[in-house]
Amino acid sequence: MGSQALDKSIVSFWKTPDGRWVRLRPVAPGDLARMTAFFEGLSCATRYFRFGSCGFCFSAAQLAEICRPDPMRCRRFVVVSDELQGERQVETQIACGRLWIEDDGSCELAIVVADAWQGAGVAGPLLRALIQDARERGLSAIRARVLGSNTRMLALARRNGFAVTADSERAPVRNLILPLDAAKEGGRLPSPVAIAEARHAAHA
Repeated sequence: MGSQALDKSIVSFWKTPDGRWVRLRPVAPGDLARMTAFFEGLSCATRYFRFGSCGFCFSAAQLAEICRPDPMRCRRFVVVSDELQGERQVETQIACGRLWIEDDGSCELAIVVADAWQGAGVAGPLLRALIQDARERGLSAIRARVLGSNTRMLALARRNGFAVTADSERAPVRNLILPLDAAKEGGRLPSPVAIAEARHAAHA
């Protein structure tokens, strides 16, 4: 990994606890086939936790739009891994996360991880990359709505500083919010490319 030239589009890369290298980068139009396969491969439970319905699916036009986000409104990252298919290493999408920028300067968060990679050390780095990107953009807060039964996502959010509330004691949905205050972080954060270059140098 360290001998390869750094791809400037890569925000970060890391080795999962079970020893697999994965890469996080912005989505691109060329990801359409990978994105389609990714969403088609999600289980009923994962679709329910992310979309509120086991039967949810995107249209072809929606998938194409997902791979071409409006940079003024949406920031979308994918996490990919090289997997052996026959005798070839094929880049496979294993997670996706996005920030939707609201008119009030806050943003809405969404993350989904392929079933086979849940609990494998993917969601945390993806969430932290999205938090950093939101701070870089000067956004005021990150918000999300998560089913109360999605305990894994709620625990991840709490570990990364989100406050978790509910509209009522029996409400099925939890409200997540993370205020973004650059002053608490010591000012402006390093750029994602600078962080990627530093990590690359450390592994060279």
